[in-house]
Amino acid sequence: MHTALRRDVLLLDRLAPDSPAVLREHRVVDAPVEPVFARVRDHEPPAPLLLDGWQVLDVRPGREVVYRGVAGFRSPRRHLCRVTTGFSVTPYGTTRTLLTCETRLQFEDEDAFRRFRPYWRLLRPAVRELSRGTLRRIEHTVS
Repeated sequence: MHTALRRDVLLLDRLAPDSPAVLREHRVVDAPVEPVFARVRDHEPPAPLLLDGWQVLDVRPGREVVYRGVAGFRSPRRHLCRVTTGFSVTPYGTTRTLLTCETRLQFEDEDAFRRFRPYWRLLRPAVRELSRGTLRRIEHTVS
C-alpha cells in the first residue's frame, strides 16, 4: 500500500529562502513526535558569542520552530548577518522521530558574504558542534 507524504513548504524555506551558508544536522530519536516536539518548542538554541540572542519567528505546532538572531562583524565596516535556525520533527517509523536542526545565514549583500566567508570557515565546525549538542540534549530529555 502506497501512502502519499504530505509535502508542506518548510517555515525555514519561507522565512530564510536564499542562503549562501547552510548547516544541517539530523538525529533519529527513540521517541514519538509529540514529546520530541514539546522539547523542541520549550528549548532555545544556544546563542554563540556573536549573536544578540534568539527570537522565535514562527511555529508550526507539532512540526517546526524557527528562531532568528542577528550577528555583526567588522571587515572593515560593520556588516550584519541574520542567523535563522529551524528545528523540525518528522515521524520516523512508528515510534521514532527524525529531529532536524538547520541553520541558514543571510547577508545584507554579496560583498558582506564574501567578507564573512573566512569567518564562516572558522566558525562552521563550532556551529556544527553546537547544533549536534542541542540535538543530543533534546534527545536525552525525551529518551
